Amino acid sequence: MQQLSILLGLTGSEQSKYAAEVAWALAKRCEGRVHALHVVDTRSAWDMLRNEKPGYIGSGVYVLAYETLCNSHRNIGNALSEKFTAVAEGQAVPTDVFMLEGDPVKSVCDSARDNDLVIIGHEPRNSAKKDQHRHIVRFAVAEALAHECVKPLIIVQGALAGWSNMSVLVSADHLNFEFIAAAVRLARFLELPVQLVVLTTGTHEQPADSMYKDIRAAHPELKDIQIEIAELSGVAVEKRASIFQQEIELDWKPDPDTLMVIPTRSSGGNRVTVFDTSPDLFVRHLSLPSIMMWPEEHVDLNLESKKSKKKSASLR
Repeated sequence: MQQLSILLGLTGSEQSKYAAEVAWALAKRCEGRVHALHVVDTRSAWDMLRNEKPGYIGSGVYVLAYETLCNSHRNIGNALSEKFTAVAEGQAVPTDVFMLEGDPVKSVCDSARDNDLVIIGHEPRNSAKKDQHRHIVRFAVAEALAHECVKPLIIVQGALAGWSNMSVLVSADHLNFEFIAAAVRLARFLELPVQLVVLTTGTHEQPADSMYKDIRAAHPELKDIQIEIAELSGVAVEKRASIFQQEIELDWKPDPDTLMVIPTRSSGGNRVTVFDTSPDLFVRHLSLPSIMMWPEEHVDLNLESKKSKKKSASLR
C-alpha cells in the first residue's frame, strides 16, 4: 500500500503552524507522511543587498553583510527545525524536516515532484494598507506557488477547526471532467459533502436548467453531486480580470469552513484559472482560511488507506 506523501512548507509564521496542523490531520487520515521543508532564502537576501556595479564603495561590505544575513537565517532555520521536530513527536505521524538554501519557490516546486500534495501557510494581504505593495522585502511565496507548483497546493491562511464541505469552482467555458472526478474522489475520501460551482457570465452560456441536465446526462457519476450555477457580473468580466476585485459581483460566497478547490491549467505558456484569471489573484483576494489550487492535469492523488472507511482522525 502506498502512502500519501505531504510536503509542508515550514516557516516561523502563525499560518505555517496552522498549515502543519492540517498536514498532520490529513496524514493521520491516510496513514501518510509529512515532509517539512524550510528554505533559507538566500535569493531575497542577495536581492536586497546586492550592488551590481561599484559606486562610492566596493562590493566587499555587501558580501560580508550578505554572509552575515544568511548565517542569521540559518540559525533561525535550525531553531525552527528543532522546535518543529519536538512538536511532531507528539503527533503520531511519520514526520521529517529538512532545510534547503536558495529560492523558496523553486525549492518547494522541485521538492513537490516527489510528493502528492503541498501545504503551505500564507499571511493574507491586508487591503487596508494601501502602500503595502511598496514593501519590496515582503514576498508572497504562496502567490508564486499558485502559478508554479506542479502538484495540488493547499494554502492555509487561518486557523481551521475543520472542513464541513468542499466546493469545486469551475468555469462553464472550460469543464475538465477528469479533474472534477478527481476532486470528487478527494471529497469522498475526506467524507465531505461536495458541490460543483459552475461560474457563468450569464451572457452566452446555455440556461442553467439545461446545463444541469447535460452535465448529469454526460456524466452519470455526478448524479448525486450538488451542482450550483453561479452568475458572474460586472465590467471586469469582459476584461477577464480578477473575480474578487470590487468591480465584480458574484452571487455565491463560500463559508469559512469550506475547502475551496480552484483548478488551474496551462494556457499560452502561463498558468490560468477560471475565466483566464491569474492564480495569484485568488490567493491575494480570497480571504478564506484555506484554498486549494489544483493543476487540473494532475489527477492521480494517492488516496488509498487502511483507514479510508473510518471516521477517526477526520478533518470534519
